[in-house]
Amino acid sequence: MKRVKDVIVIGLDGAMLCFVKKFVSEGELPTFESLISESVMAESVPCPPCDTPTNWTTIATGATTAIHGVTSFYLHFPGEPLELGLKLRHRGQLAEFCKAEYIWEVADRCGIRTLVVNYPAGWTSKLKKGDMIVGSWPMPNVPPKVIVERCTYSTLPTDREKLIRFVGRVKEIEGIKSFSPIVRVRVEVKENKTLTSPIPLDFYVFDSKGEGYDSVAFIRDNRRYIVKRSEWSEWIPITLNTKYGELKGLFKIRVLELSKDGKLIRVELSRIINVNGWARPNELGEELVRRAILPEGFFEEVGKDYVIYGKEYPYLTGMAREAKGLVKVVSYLKRTRGWKICFLHYHIFDAANHRFLKFSYKGSPFYDEVEAERANEGMKLAYKIADEFLKDLLDKCTSNDTLVIAVSDHGAVPSWNVVSIRKALVDAGLLAYKWDEKLNKYRVDWSRTKAFPYYEPTYIWVNLKSREPSGIVSPSEYEEVREEAIKALYSIKDEESGVCPVELAVRREEDPYVGNRERVAETIGDVIYYLRPGYQLYDGILEGLDSEFMSLDELKKGYTWRAERVFGAHVYYQPITRVEEFTVNGIFIAKGPGIVKGEELRVPIKLTDVVPTISHLLGMPTPKDCEGKILEEVLE
Repeated sequence: MKRVKDVIVIGLDGAMLCFVKKFVSEGELPTFESLISESVMAESVPCPPCDTPTNWTTIATGATTAIHGVTSFYLHFPGEPLELGLKLRHRGQLAEFCKAEYIWEVADRCGIRTLVVNYPAGWTSKLKKGDMIVGSWPMPNVPPKVIVERCTYSTLPTDREKLIRFVGRVKEIEGIKSFSPIVRVRVEVKENKTLTSPIPLDFYVFDSKGEGYDSVAFIRDNRRYIVKRSEWSEWIPITLNTKYGELKGLFKIRVLELSKDGKLIRVELSRIINVNGWARPNELGEELVRRAILPEGFFEEVGKDYVIYGKEYPYLTGMAREAKGLVKVVSYLKRTRGWKICFLHYHIFDAANHRFLKFSYKGSPFYDEVEAERANEGMKLAYKIADEFLKDLLDKCTSNDTLVIAVSDHGAVPSWNVVSIRKALVDAGLLAYKWDEKLNKYRVDWSRTKAFPYYEPTYIWVNLKSREPSGIVSPSEYEEVREEAIKALYSIKDEESGVCPVELAVRREEDPYVGNRERVAETIGDVIYYLRPGYQLYDGILEGLDSEFMSLDELKKGYTWRAERVFGAHVYYQPITRVEEFTVNGIFIAKGPGIVKGEELRVPIKLTDVVPTISHLLGMPTPKDCEGKILEEVLE
């Protein structure tokens, strides 16, 4: 068998096989079509909770949730206040909270260089021979790349410009020769939540030829940056005082207008870009900024071929730009650092699913032919952008000896009703709230709360003495409370349909999907529940996921109501959930040496099996906590 030289894992968050096949059949996705003809293709079964952090961790470790312990966006550890985990969104993506070994840690021990870009898991793994870069996907405590947006300053500002102030004249500054007195001017950058103090910037306007003022100088760290009219400067370093501490930034200036008498001055400041804290090694951040290579594609224009319309499309416009940026990063680091394994993540489909799926399903009460066609055009555009992204990656970053894997963490099914698990537990006497005068809202009353719900993940935690700081349930009552919680979940009824929105509710040790029952992570709740398709818990407002609080409106409502913002979901369902062609399952496409060509597997693969298959083809050990198997069915 021909040896695999390198591997690229292209993570397509939320991608579904039904859409790939539909748009390929319509001739809209030439890159997917070509890739599929040379690949093996299948659906992929996620681990519950069927969500982003959980399954990108599974894809990178080969471990189930029971082992790695990354339970969707919110983690609860025994000994912490139950509500604390709901305040620390995203921390499950940090390497310190994952209990399983990542494949790039194994590669590092084997001396194999790895690149991890924009990946929602594993930040920041300590690699001696590898690079990690945070992209647009947020990571806890990682400072933003753009600290201040582009702005124009003028001595005669318009509504869209800010003021340049004259602060004096000097005869000479840092050896600058001027035929007229050098004019010192100042702008003040202060309109940013990240900054802890304004940034005063002084510029010097001078006359270099004796024909009137024609140049601007900026002096930083004993270095002069001279800019003529209509020119951009080179990158200028600046120290930033931010809520993340002191950071180093880079920016450029351009002289837009400069009158000969020096009274009219217009300068443009580029974005001030932070170079610290979002790349490992840290100096890689500055290298990428100076070369105008960032994963968000800040310096790219959107392709003109995309017809953008409607309020959803600015997001897709940004994702088209991000695709270009990701390709730039991956290809640049392939040339300069020679990675052998690359894991990257691209988030275009998940947001499209959340927005469009209700319109795509004829069984939805929202279904309308006109809206369905608009939804179809939106989804098609998302897949066409991704198709071009794939083409660029394959052209610039792979060879015939490259193992290419395109994989998604989950799919999605249409949803249109919101369920209140909180109300069900309140009515069962398991969860209590009291009015907080200071906050002007209802807040959980721990002295009367026996069971506390998480929404992402879909867990119920027993407020157990000796385990929870606020615990009131004795160990002897533990099983009784769990049973009452399960009964409360099954008692919920949709008044319109008469259906119970909860499809399955079980004790943690009885869950059929969670994984290794002999070693269940402490972050997995006491009761696990799954909703029926069509129902969801999140309707676009993050505060609604925090069960420490409950609104008066929710207390007065019934158990279910129509969604207003989010119309496709995945995290709340069993991994086997399917609604016609829509499914919680993701995609798996593999191409390269030793891989079957042009076949579609009838049985979905498991995401736990991706890592051991890569390890086998590279001839390196699997991560020590890997539970998956080699996908023999995809091998020649």
